[in-house]
This record gives sequence, C-alpha cells and structure tokens, in this order.
Amino acid sequence: MSQAIGADNDGREERLRKLEEALAFSEHRGDQLSGEVERAFAEIKRLNERFDRIERRMSMLGDDDGQTE
Repeated sequence: MSQAIGADNDGREERLRKLEEALAFSEHRGDQLSGEVERAFAEIKRLNERFDRIERRMSMLGDDDGQTE
C-alpha cells in the first residue's frame, strides 16, 4: 500500500513539474510576444510620424504651386 501511495506521489510530482515547466515557457513566450507587439507599435508610430511629415511637405508644395499661378 505504501508503495502505491509513493508511486502516486511520484506521478503527481512529475505532472506538477511538467505543468510548471509549461507555465514558465508560456510566461516567457508571452513576454517575448509582448516585446514584439511593443516594437511593432513603436514602428507604426514612427511610420505615421514620417507619413505626417511627408503629407505636410506635399501640402506646402501644393500651396506654393497655387500661389505662383
């Protein structure tokens, strides 16, 4: 009987260890993905700012063309 209980505990310990490893991996992966999302948003912000600058320059060029006519 005591051997059966010991085997049961060993099985539970092994399952717990595997679950803890899986949890640690998923937390690590979540952190990685969060960093990637953060970098993507920063890149989108940078591109939007660049687009805004280009639009302003195009608008100024358009205004200049209208004044010379």
